Amino acid sequence: MSLDRSNEAPGPVIHRYFTYAVVAHALAAAEEIGIIDSIQTNGHIDVCASQYTNGHSYILETLRLAGIVTQTSEASRYVPGPHFDDAASYAAFFTWLFSASGTMLINARSIIAGLRDPSSTPRDGALVARSSATFGRHHLDPTILNLPEWQDARHVADLGCGDGSRLIAIARKYRLCGIGIDISSDAVRVARRHVDDQGMTSSLKVAEGDVRSLETGQSRFRPVDTVFLALMGHDLWPRENCIRVLASWKRIFPRCRRLIVCETVRNSSRLRTVDELRIPTLGYEYLHAVMGQYIPTTEEWLAVFENSGWSCVKVTTVEVPANTQIFVCERGN
Repeated sequence: MSLDRSNEAPGPVIHRYFTYAVVAHALAAAEEIGIIDSIQTNGHIDVCASQYTNGHSYILETLRLAGIVTQTSEASRYVPGPHFDDAASYAAFFTWLFSASGTMLINARSIIAGLRDPSSTPRDGALVARSSATFGRHHLDPTILNLPEWQDARHVADLGCGDGSRLIAIARKYRLCGIGIDISSDAVRVARRHVDDQGMTSSLKVAEGDVRSLETGQSRFRPVDTVFLALMGHDLWPRENCIRVLASWKRIFPRCRRLIVCETVRNSSRLRTVDELRIPTLGYEYLHAVMGQYIPTTEEWLAVFENSGWSCVKVTTVEVPANTQIFVCERGN
C-alpha cells in the first residue's frame, strides 16, 4: 500500500534551500540597486528616506534574517551584520547570475526542451559587464594586474573587454596603449564612457565586434603585442572552432607574441554534496548548460593551445572565482 504524502511538510533542508534562494535574489537586488554600496559608504542605510519603498524594506528584512545586515533600535536603520563583509565581497556574483542572467534562468525549461533558442533570450549585456567588472575588482584583478608579463608589453588587445575597467587599469599601471573589443553594444557604450571619463581616449580605443570572427589586415590591430581575454574563452568552443579562432589571432594580430587567457574551467572532480562547492561553480556550470555552452577543463585548454600554435608556458590558479586559471602562452610556429 502506498502512502499519500501530499500533505506532509518538506524536511528542514528543503525549507532552507527555498529560503536561501530568496536570500540570493534579495542580495542580487541589493547590490544592483545600490543598497550594499550605500551601507559600505555610510555605515548604515535609513529606509524611512523618501527614495525608499516597501520593497527596499523587505529586501533589507530578508538580508537581516540571513545575518547580512542588522536592524538598530531605530527601526528604519540597518547597519552591517556579521556576514556583511562576505556578502558585499561576493554580491556581484549574485547580480551576474540572478539579475544579469535572470532571463536565461526563467526560461530554462523552454530552452532545455528546445522550445526556445538561447539567443532569443539575451542576457543584460551592460549588467553582465558591470557585475563581472565588480567581482573582478574584488577577486581577479589583484592577480591579473600584477602579472609580470605586462612589464614588457606595449600594446594590448582586451577581447571581451566588458565595461573596460580592467583594460583601463592595466593600461594606466603599465603605461600601455590598447584596444578593447566586445560583442555587446551595451558593454561597448559603457566602456567608451569609462575610457572618456578617465581621459584615456588617446591611448585606448573600444570597438564592437565578435572576437571569433575578426577580419585580418586591420591597421588598428597591427601594433598589438599582447592579446588578453578574461572569462569568455568558453565562447570560442566547440573544440575545433576554438582551435581555428586561436590560430586566426596569430594572423589578425601579426605582431602578437603573447596570449593571456583567464578562464573558469569545468570542475572535473565528482563532488558528493553542494557543501563542497564554492562560488560560482554550480551557478556558472548550470547557467552555461542552459545556454548550451560547453565549459572546458584545464587539460582541454592546454590541448587547444598546442593545436592552435600557442605554447602555454605558465598556469596560475586564482582562488576566486573557484576553478579559475590564468594561462600564459607564447606564439609558436
